[in-house]
Amino acid sequence: MNIQDSSSQNLIEQDSIVDDSPQGLEESNFLYTDITPLIELINRKEDQIQNSELAYFMEKSLDPKEAVNRVEQLQRAELERIRSDPKKIQELKQNGTPTFYIFRSMLIGKFLEIGLLNFMSKGVGIGSVYMLDLVTDSIKEYDPDDRSTIGKPIGYLLLMTFVYLLGTIIDSKAQNADNQFIAKMKVIGQYLIYQKALKTKYLQETIQKKRKVEGDDKEQKKDGDEEHVANVNNLLTVDIDEMMGVRWGLFEFIGSLTTIVVVIYFLYVKIGNAMIKGLIFFGIAIVVNGVISSLTIYFYRKALVHKDNRISLTTDVIDGMKQIKYLSWEDTFNNKIIALRKKEFTMITFQKSVDTLNHVYWSSISYILLYIFLSDFLADGNTLFDTNIFTIIALFNLLTMPMGVLPYCISQLINMRVSYIRIKKFLDIDEINQEDVMKLPNQQDQQYAIEIPQISFRWPVKKQVEQEKKPEKVQVADTEQEQVYIFQLNIPELKIKRNTLNMIVGRIGSGKSALLNAILNEMDQFEYNVDTQNTMIKIKEFQVNSQFSKTTIRGSLAYVSQNHWLQNMTIRENILFGKPFDEQLYLRCISACDLAQDFHTFPKKDQFVLGPDAKNISGGQKQRISLARALYQDCDIYLMDDITSSLDMHVADTVYQRGIKQQLLDRGKTVLMVTSQFRFIEMSDKCEVIFVEDGSIIMDEKKIQDFLSQEKEKEKKKEQEEDLNRKNSDKVQDFPDDNLILAKRQISENTQLILEKNDNDKKPEDEEEERQIGEIAFDTLFYWLSQMSWPIFISFFILTIVVILMRNFIDFWLRAQITPGSYQFDFIKTWFGDTFESQFAYLIGLNVLITILQCGLMTVCTLLSGWRIYKKLNEVIMNSRMAFFDKNGQGRIINRLSNDTLIVDDELPWFAGIFLNSLLSCIGYPLGLIILFPWMIVIIILEMYFFWIVQKKFRKSNRDLKRIQSTNDGKIISHLTESTSGLRVIRSFEKEKYFISEYIRKSKEAICSFTNSNKIGYWLSVRLQMLSNLIFVTVSVSIIVLMLIGSSLDYSTCAMTLTYAVLIANIFNETMMWFTGCESKMRNLVKPVKISQSQRKRVLSEVRPKPFPIRLEDLDNYSIIFSDVTLTYDDLDDQTKEVKYALKNFSLKVKKGEKIAFVGRTGSGKTSLLNILFRLYDFQQGQILVNGKNIQNLPLHDVRNMMSVVPQFGFLYNATLRENIDPQNKLTDQQIEQAFNSTGFRIRGMMEQNQNTENTQQQIEVQNDTNIQFMIAKSGSNLSNGEKQVINFMRIILQDKQIVCLDEATSNMDPKTDEELHKTLFSFAQDRTLLVITHRLENVQKFDRIVVLDKGEIAEVGSYEELTSIKDGKFLNLLNQDKKIDLKVYQQDQL
Repeated sequence: MNIQDSSSQNLIEQDSIVDDSPQGLEESNFLYTDITPLIELINRKEDQIQNSELAYFMEKSLDPKEAVNRVEQLQRAELERIRSDPKKIQELKQNGTPTFYIFRSMLIGKFLEIGLLNFMSKGVGIGSVYMLDLVTDSIKEYDPDDRSTIGKPIGYLLLMTFVYLLGTIIDSKAQNADNQFIAKMKVIGQYLIYQKALKTKYLQETIQKKRKVEGDDKEQKKDGDEEHVANVNNLLTVDIDEMMGVRWGLFEFIGSLTTIVVVIYFLYVKIGNAMIKGLIFFGIAIVVNGVISSLTIYFYRKALVHKDNRISLTTDVIDGMKQIKYLSWEDTFNNKIIALRKKEFTMITFQKSVDTLNHVYWSSISYILLYIFLSDFLADGNTLFDTNIFTIIALFNLLTMPMGVLPYCISQLINMRVSYIRIKKFLDIDEINQEDVMKLPNQQDQQYAIEIPQISFRWPVKKQVEQEKKPEKVQVADTEQEQVYIFQLNIPELKIKRNTLNMIVGRIGSGKSALLNAILNEMDQFEYNVDTQNTMIKIKEFQVNSQFSKTTIRGSLAYVSQNHWLQNMTIRENILFGKPFDEQLYLRCISACDLAQDFHTFPKKDQFVLGPDAKNISGGQKQRISLARALYQDCDIYLMDDITSSLDMHVADTVYQRGIKQQLLDRGKTVLMVTSQFRFIEMSDKCEVIFVEDGSIIMDEKKIQDFLSQEKEKEKKKEQEEDLNRKNSDKVQDFPDDNLILAKRQISENTQLILEKNDNDKKPEDEEEERQIGEIAFDTLFYWLSQMSWPIFISFFILTIVVILMRNFIDFWLRAQITPGSYQFDFIKTWFGDTFESQFAYLIGLNVLITILQCGLMTVCTLLSGWRIYKKLNEVIMNSRMAFFDKNGQGRIINRLSNDTLIVDDELPWFAGIFLNSLLSCIGYPLGLIILFPWMIVIIILEMYFFWIVQKKFRKSNRDLKRIQSTNDGKIISHLTESTSGLRVIRSFEKEKYFISEYIRKSKEAICSFTNSNKIGYWLSVRLQMLSNLIFVTVSVSIIVLMLIGSSLDYSTCAMTLTYAVLIANIFNETMMWFTGCESKMRNLVKPVKISQSQRKRVLSEVRPKPFPIRLEDLDNYSIIFSDVTLTYDDLDDQTKEVKYALKNFSLKVKKGEKIAFVGRTGSGKTSLLNILFRLYDFQQGQILVNGKNIQNLPLHDVRNMMSVVPQFGFLYNATLRENIDPQNKLTDQQIEQAFNSTGFRIRGMMEQNQNTENTQQQIEVQNDTNIQFMIAKSGSNLSNGEKQVINFMRIILQDKQIVCLDEATSNMDPKTDEELHKTLFSFAQDRTLLVITHRLENVQKFDRIVVLDKGEIAEVGSYEELTSIKDGKFLNLLNQDKKIDLKVYQQDQL
């Protein structure tokens, strides 16, 4: 953490972010009557409850605004305390942020309240058993002829009834306090993490601590050897959830220990020294339980490790699904994912197997302990009539739960501590040091807008801090030192004048983007240090120098990144970016970015909702919306990172003229622009060139001019060729249909944007995932059960019933043993012997055997359903059409494969199993009660009736609230994860405060739905407890009445009846709780089932293809034939929307070996050609033939294997370079290395020496050139965009197919690399068919034909010479956008 005042103060504003007074309800009473109107409201509504309606029912004390303001007050107070005492600075360095102080200050009161209420609840539970013992003992003494014996049992029964009522009130209060504590901790924890994330550079950095094993040179990584410096998503979800478990883990641990001690004391009072052997067995049981629980936790954690690996790969795969489908790698990556799933599932199998032992253990332990205690008790010469056997049973039931939860309490506390340390470690890392940059207001009298002194920068890396450093261990021989090379940017000195255009140029990977990030203060600063031998500097040579001069920035900054970051909201909201709507400024920005025509193609114009990652628009549209956002902020200094790379040439020129020149430079702004399109340098009257080469800014004018002259010479040659072609062509020539098609229509562009009215009262339909309506469909339950194998499930169900009946049988058998003259179970003597001990032992053994079979079958059912459901789901998703991925964002799909899978694997079977046992107990205990007291059937029927009424009201409201809670949780997590992925953009515009306010707004909705959802559960719980207490009251009243009328009472009957009444008092509530939990978990299965079922149904087009006559010679001469193809991405069944066609009546024949370039403005349908050619989407009309075969009649795998493609945004995943190029492992290492060597393409990682193996000098030399084991980071984040495309280009070289397609494959490359790639491409494709989609027209003259697309139709087609000869032709217009400027530049060059 930075200790500079300015850095800390910048994080904590002097004024609270939100100072509105909270509105809402007061704290609920124990009956939760304040929530009853909400239940009635939901039950009355035909539609779903909305957040605006729910807000009224939020408690004032739980408003996130209040919590956030309090956190800020504590942070300011702590900052003032540090400022007042310089000695505190050292304390801050050692201890970091006051995280514990904040949690303690805000939660200690509620924490202690929960502890007190939990302790009282445990006391009531123990006290009720003690009261039961007093009641049954007093009934023993009851004599119908002695009226004096009536008072004591009646008094105890009345007191016991009061204790149960008191327990209900205490439990209710404890639940409400727990609800408040969880809500506050969630808000505080998430806010602290989010607040920190907005101020730190280190978001996903991991340091590997390596150790060498004796006798083995391989470095091995073990569990716990990683220091995770923060995966923010995990901190915001998993770690916060673990932190919230502190109150359960601590208080349940203390309460369980207390309960065990008290119960053991009561047992000693009841049976004396006879419990010694039982205590020994009890101690062994605790040890065994600890071992079983430890194994369960161990296997669970191991499964999570494999799950993380699976989800990491799945995320990369979903992100690159389009290219995976292009390359027909679905099965390959499906198998890779399934292989990781097998490793995960192996651990799950071990975990479930141990769980089975655990379940059998705890299902039988109470009877085994009872047998040991009673056997010793009888061996001492006692009889069963000398003690209260049902009190002992009740005590054992009271003992079972604490013994079972103790290991989990310890595990929870350990996990909580680990999560706290992870959060604390994240909150303690360095923030961006605001003092590194001096930010001043824009001053007209100052000459320079940006001044950077002589300084070096490098990408931020979390430093590993050793707790103890021993000098003798630091001294290591040079030969053994690990050399880690980090890119470094060296700036001798740089001054940027106000109101100038500064073009940043250089080769791929030279450091152009790094320069912009240095200005944004996103890189670490170091003393200027240049290694002339190698610009990649060793880490050990870096020495931080805090004394160097600071970077000075005069004015506000705006940043437009190359990797465009947009939010999942409307286009207008993205552009406004938190600023009020100014229509005039807004329209100017739209016009400057040439977005008006694009808006007319969207269903709701600028109210069109961009989906997750804005995947529903093109790359060019993303880039222009990002630019419009920057223009609308009206800043002083603009940093632009190759913003025209995704734009067609004429669109790029328009954006340059209107956006950069007119909107910025003409209005006095300063612009720094990374570019690979050097014509912009000539188009500007005043332009400074900043040349970056190998991480250094080159100040040598000769080198700069040499670099520019090379690029200018290429452009001049092209212009001269084009001018010559224009002079030699005086008229339009007619060509056959296969050579030239002229469109007789013109595009009329509206210059004024028609703005769509913004309806603030209605949420955009695509903004959030649709919430389900109604009850869980039976189909979902049937699907889940069907995956288990019906014979196994039916056997399990029958055995579950047998287990419940067996338990009741043992209870009645015990009753018979203490009832004088009872001969009901004499038949058992013929089977199991005459003695009590032998009969009890056999019954327990039989019960254990049945339980083992039941639990084993349940485990098999769970494993079968988990494996089959995931395998089908993953297979269906991998083979789904691209339309599925367009409609469902990456987060949703990952949620299905991650969270929903975890629930199906673990939580749903657990909830369902316990619910089934509880449900059968709800039947078994009342049946036993009715057998003992037949008149209780009336009370139980009334109880069931009222129970049905209460649960009917509860279930609909609970379902709706759980669904809106799930939606709100998704929205806030999406906001947090989405904003943390765009931190550079947020920080550059200084929008941290705006995003925090958005967090507070979304957090209020999430907390409101969360707390009210819990309170509705508490509302049901307290009413079920009251109804259950009615049974106990009825039993008590029945016994009292029988005493008052002088009837004789059977002690064993009364004792067993009271015991069952006590058990029923809890079982109804628990059954409903487990049912709602099971229903909630089942909801997570609905969407995977829906995906699995719907995506398997491939709906064929209802439009029959037109007759397509094919000549035999065409099949031999043409590689590809498009015939009257029509494509729309719209839903044709939706009659309310106007259908927009991406391709319309498209016909084209491509000869074998022909080279064709497709050009046209953004949205003209270029990429759609590849989409239908590779059958990523179904076209509605026409036919496509590849190598003479109709692609609609071929399997998808066969279609895609005939062609290779490089899309605009290629797919890379976290693996070696070799695995990324050849994931199917069909090629040898030598083939891949030879391909790189023959093409001459290189990426930075290939030059790094592999340190894990010992190599000969010759091997090292080869490896330095082609280190194909170089590790590529997630999504290729350690490579530039140009380097990513080099890897994707190498794939098509190695695949060696006859048809090659490229989609804007060189948009992110500098002209020189682009030229080299085209040379290699045409050399490789000399005898192959080549289709290239491009907006860069530098190399189009090399193609045999050029196809100009406009609104999905062919506008022109012909050779370069033919198209440039057409006066006012569309291709000619593309070449000559802003013709006057181009001619002016050309004439100046000629002069």
